[in-house]
Amino acid sequence: MGHNPLAQTKNSLLFWTATLALATVQVLVLHHFYQWLWWPLIVDAVVHWLLLGLLIFGLFNSLSFYHPAKGKWVLALLVPALLVTAWWALSRWILEQTAGYGFEAQVWQDYLQWFYTTQAFRLAVGFLLTASATLYALLWYQLAQKEQQVFLQNETEAMKREAELFKLRQQIQPHFLFNSLNSVVALIGQKPTEARAMVQNLSDFYRSTLSLADESLIALSAELSNLQQYLSIEQVRFGHRLKADFQTSPAAEKALLPPLILQPLLENALKFGLYGTTNAVTISITAEVEGGYLKLEVTNPFEEDYQAASGTGFGLKAVNRRLFLLYGSTQLLRVQKEDRQFLAQLKIPQK
Repeated sequence: MGHNPLAQTKNSLLFWTATLALATVQVLVLHHFYQWLWWPLIVDAVVHWLLLGLLIFGLFNSLSFYHPAKGKWVLALLVPALLVTAWWALSRWILEQTAGYGFEAQVWQDYLQWFYTTQAFRLAVGFLLTASATLYALLWYQLAQKEQQVFLQNETEAMKREAELFKLRQQIQPHFLFNSLNSVVALIGQKPTEARAMVQNLSDFYRSTLSLADESLIALSAELSNLQQYLSIEQVRFGHRLKADFQTSPAAEKALLPPLILQPLLENALKFGLYGTTNAVTISITAEVEGGYLKLEVTNPFEEDYQAASGTGFGLKAVNRRLFLLYGSTQLLRVQKEDRQFLAQLKIPQK
């Protein structure tokens, strides 16, 4: 009689407590108004309410396995009518049989005569209680079924989101790895020492990022540590041309964000900032907490006549999609180009 075993046990105890209370009330009322002896009243109450309780309890639980369509609910009320008729016949037979076992025959005969006069009333009460329990059970289990469907639907949607998030994260890692391996290949012949350093840095970076595979949120300080490792890889390739300027507050460094959400933005800054020029480039990363958001900005200069290679922009699309799946908004990432500066602004809600 519930959505889980604990609720079912609790509701069962309440049901049988109510049944006992009704039987007690019947005994007290009839004794007070009709002055019947206690023992026929007790036998009558126990037989009637025990049987009726078993009937309703069994019917209620049976409906947990059978759910008639809405159009058949009226037909479902015929079952309580038949069961109540059987209940009356059985309880009457038990009381009649009880009259012959050690009790005063005349007392029982008088009581049974009065008992027969209450037949219509008892049948009406039994039917109302049983029909009410049936309708309640139908509504109860229908709502439980809908609740279960909503739960399963939400679980399915959550699994789909998690799967897509996992796919996006797995796509970002090879995307970066391929670029790094191409750089290693280019360095092996001319600068083997730097190639070895880049491979070592690449190994350290992937070791640290693998430890974040099961994390949904990390502190900005941990994300910045990963960025430093990423920059150490890229600095092997670009040398003195690559500089990074981090400006963060203590409050911002404690703020939470999805892991590896900034690395694609930094990679995008390198592509647009360093690939099209031979000059030194400074990439600025700022972070502050304001209005319930962690606000991040990644800024880099770029040459207006530089045309990025085809396929660039995957990182930004992946970041935007991850933010939508996590926070349900497409307004958390904004990019703009102005005065030969490329600016990526990111807002992470702080719950």
